[in-house]
Order: sequence, then C-alpha cells, then structure tokens
Amino acid sequence: METVGGRYALDGRLGEGGMGHVFRARHLQLGKAFALKIISPAFAGDHVARERFNQEAKLASEISHPNIVSVVDYGEDPQYGAYMVMELVEGEGLETTGLLPMSVKRALDVLGQVADALEHIHKRGIIHGDVKAENIMLTSESSGNSPEARRRRVVRLLDFGLARRPEPGEGEEGVSGSPHYLAPERAAGGPPSVSSDIYALGVLGYLLLTATLPFNGGVVEVLMAHIHNEVDSMTKRRGEELDEAIENLVSRAMAKDPAQRHGSAAAFRYELNTVMDMLDMGRRRSARGSGMMETPGGREIALQTAFERSRIPQALDRKSVVQG
Repeated sequence: METVGGRYALDGRLGEGGMGHVFRARHLQLGKAFALKIISPAFAGDHVARERFNQEAKLASEISHPNIVSVVDYGEDPQYGAYMVMELVEGEGLETTGLLPMSVKRALDVLGQVADALEHIHKRGIIHGDVKAENIMLTSESSGNSPEARRRRVVRLLDFGLARRPEPGEGEEGVSGSPHYLAPERAAGGPPSVSSDIYALGVLGYLLLTATLPFNGGVVEVLMAHIHNEVDSMTKRRGEELDEAIENLVSRAMAKDPAQRHGSAAAFRYELNTVMDMLDMGRRRSARGSGMMETPGGREIALQTAFERSRIPQALDRKSVVQG
C-alpha cells in the first residue's frame, strides 16, 4: 500500500493538473476519502514551481466557501515531495461534452455561483488568475433528507495554482493562465487583478451560452484578439436570440478597458440577479423552501454597486457597505 505523509493511502489516480497528479486517497485513521494532489516529478526539483505549489496550498487552505473546493492539509513527503489534501468532490467537469450550450437559466445560475466564489476570495485579497471551464466542477446536492428532496447543481471552483495575493507595485514576470480567458491587459503582460478575473468570468459566460470561446487560433493570435478584436454577439454564435440584458451583462464583463467592467464580482452578481428577476427565472424563491442557495443582493450590494459606478469622490467606509 502506497502512503503519503504517513497517513494517506493512495487508492488510484483521479486526474492530472498543470503542476501535479491528483489521486483518490484514504486517511488511515479516519477512513475518510480525500483528493490528494502531488507535485509532478518534472517540477519536484524546481524551486520556483515548488514555491508556487506551496503557495497554492496555503492560499486555498485559508478559504472556506460552498462554491470552492477546500484544502484541508498539505506537507512534504520524503518519497513523493510536496502534496496537498482536498475534499473529494464527486461531479462532472463543466467542459464535459454534452453540457454546452446551457439553457439561459442554468448558465446564469452557474455564473452567479462562480461570481460568489470570486467575491469571497477577492474580499480576502486573493486573485484566482485562472478562471476557466476546466477549473469548474458541477456537483449535485440535496436540499433535504427525504427521498423527494430536490437536488440542485452546485458549482465548485478548483485549482488555485495561479492564485496570488498581489503586493503593492508588484509586476508580472510573464503571461500566465489560459490564453482564451486572458483579459487584454494581462495579454499585454500586466499582472492579474480583480478586473482580470471579472473578464475571465465574462468569457466563461460566453462559453456557457454559445458553446464556443470568443477567440480561437494560435496562442499569439488569441492574445492579440483579446487586445484588439471585437467579439461576435452571443446571439449570432448561439443561433437563437438572447435577451439584450444578457448580452450586455457578458459584454460589460469582457470590456477591453478594465474601468468599463463590473467593479467587483458582487457587482456582476447584482446585475445578473437583476437580469434573472427581469426574465422571471424564480431567483427570489426562499433558499429554505426550495433548496436554492441565497444569493448576494439587497441593500448592501446595491450600495456597493452605486459606490463603484459613481464618478463623484466619496468618503465612505466600505466596511459599512459590505460586511464580511
């Protein structure tokens, strides 16, 4: 029996990421199953890669949110090297063939949950830096214990390998992340930011609703397209008309100028909620009665959105606007 860290027995491989292999593992004392990520042998001797792997573990271990996969342990193993232990999430990848394009209601629900996850980490000073379909899993959770209990798709954001907590004045060593989701300023070599995560969220929305990415081609061609090219309307790509409010939501998130995008993931979520209400998609149903998760909204986010959009200097303590 192969063990890692003296307490996790490996039960087979689950997948492979950019920097490591993921295994199903069982805690020897607890008997509980986890997902265990081990740094790839190709990077085991690379000091920079090891630091990034450890940073991923440390940042992810700070986060606890229903839409983010939790890291519960990490360390070094004499044989395998650096590893991290995550909750084992059963579900299907968002990029799985057959899921796209999604219905409008389902796509907006997924986008809203990803926005919730991003707002949670952004408020803690963390930038994800690699929001994309491959890093999102859809799970199914029950709203109760009875056989008739309703089940709902729950989004889980994965892989904090490129996540960082930027320091003032910090630059970017080079372009990193998936080219298809990179904001123009990042394609030009700029550092990741809240705004670049919002851009990637817009690209994700475009994919969910059209089953296509905004730009395709070679890496350089795609990066240049993000900087210079306009995107086809989603209605054109989808082959059926989408409400203008949905087009505007995604287009604003994908604006070339970061200042024209939503100022935060909460502001994106607020506009998305408004669109869902306008289209009568039932978002306002009680979380207790329907199994739907409560969504950010109400006075706090409305005030935050107004604050972000205002052109008038305001002396306002943000802690009085959004608690948490």
